[in-house]
Amino acid sequence: MVEKETSKKGRKKWFNIYAPQEFREQIVGETPAFDISELKGRNIVVDASSIAETRRPGVKLIFKVTEIKDKGGFSVLDGYEIPQSNIRRAIRVGSSKISDSWKFKTNDNVEIIIKPVIVTRGKAVHSVLSNIRKQMKSDLKEMVASRKYTEFMMDIIRNKIQLALKDNLKKIHPVALCDFSKIERR
Repeated sequence: MVEKETSKKGRKKWFNIYAPQEFREQIVGETPAFDISELKGRNIVVDASSIAETRRPGVKLIFKVTEIKDKGGFSVLDGYEIPQSNIRRAIRVGSSKISDSWKFKTNDNVEIIIKPVIVTRGKAVHSVLSNIRKQMKSDLKEMVASRKYTEFMMDIIRNKIQLALKDNLKKIHPVALCDFSKIERR
């Protein structure tokens, strides 16, 4: 057997991870590490209702540590996610589901991948579903291009973008759910 050489680093310590200024720099979690410099690049997933002024259950916010100070790691909002089980719960018998994935650039040149999900009230024919998809893509392109990344994400968390899209799309066909299964920062 080959013996592994282990370097003695000591015991791990717990360091706090802080949210960005949009969330009042509150503590979103803590993580163990040997040294505070190991925190950079770590992700932490937090329930949105625990940190933001929203009552939407199941919505997860992903924070990434980008800056390290003496008291812990400071993060930026890196993503948004809704579990598939929550989306499946909204789909009823006799409804249609539309999902896609698009890349957009925000006003401040941040590239994001958006995965929208739309559930219609009642079955819709293929041409109607195509029209809904085209309308949603053009509306989203306009909304993303006119906002900065943090402003866009805060509007998503507050459900403003989803409601605006739903209002536009219900002119084509009645919509039961308009949300995003995942938003990633590239």
